[in-house]
Amino acid sequence: SALAHAPAALTGALEELRRQGVSWVLDDFGLGRSSLEYLWRLPISRIKIARRLVRHMTERREEEAIVKTIIAMAHALRVETVAMGVETGSQLALLKRYRCGGVQGRLLCAPLPAPALHDLLPQAAGG
Repeated sequence: SALAHAPAALTGALEELRRQGVSWVLDDFGLGRSSLEYLWRLPISRIKIARRLVRHMTERREEEAIVKTIIAMAHALRVETVAMGVETGSQLALLKRYRCGGVQGRLLCAPLPAPALHDLLPQAAGG
């Protein structure tokens, strides 16, 4: 939240870093202190939709509507989306229907200790 009210010089520096390949991700979007203002004041490349919204979106129309709207807004602003906490096939199906750019959660892979992740990376890269 401090960055949203940063002086223009700082936001200019963030934009310059983005041009050099640094990606800025807005985490836990849709809850708490996340603000729509961040999407036009900061050089955000991706938003991660809050786990709590994703968790309840198949049972509660309100959460589904919020997730759907976040994804549509991100498309309009050319910002990538990632849904956090995907645990069921029905959640994944809804996110695919709304064209969410990416997902993360236990449905795909349970949390791993660092050594197990290290062993998994060559497989993911095709090596």
